[in-house]
Amino acid sequence: MRDETGRVTAPDAPDDMLWESVVPGYGVIRTVIVDGVHAARFDDLNGDGREIELSVFVRRDRTWSRVGHQDDVGVPAAAETPLFGWTDTGGWAVGRATPGDRVVVDWRGERAVVGVDADGWWLAVVSGEAPEEDDGLSWPRPRTRSFT
Repeated sequence: MRDETGRVTAPDAPDDMLWESVVPGYGVIRTVIVDGVHAARFDDLNGDGREIELSVFVRRDRTWSRVGHQDDVGVPAAAETPLFGWTDTGGWAVGRATPGDRVVVDWRGERAVVGVDADGWWLAVVSGEAPEEDDGLSWPRPRTRSFT
């Protein structure tokens, strides 16, 4: 099913768990981006902005499963290089742009076109195999372009 912006929607997804920090009592969720069956969460693990974890989720059988994450990331500003990584089924990128725009993400021969939400966030997921090197430093960066 698709919403009015063309995004795939995930009916009956229990989104509440995405707003729960992995460090109850100290952690603060700074933002959650849901785009259909994929979601990303910025979890400020100690609540002071110094240790933020980005987690990426996929919805399977009415539950969210974490499929990727990065520790000690900053929250990107609009038009900054997106954060990105790989799971066992493909790559993901999270960034910011002008609310209402669309973003084209070209990466390792795959293309995703995603909408930018009202808060300026976008999340793109592409299928494919992870690069040979698994250190994250040798991965090619996704190319992005925002348009209205």
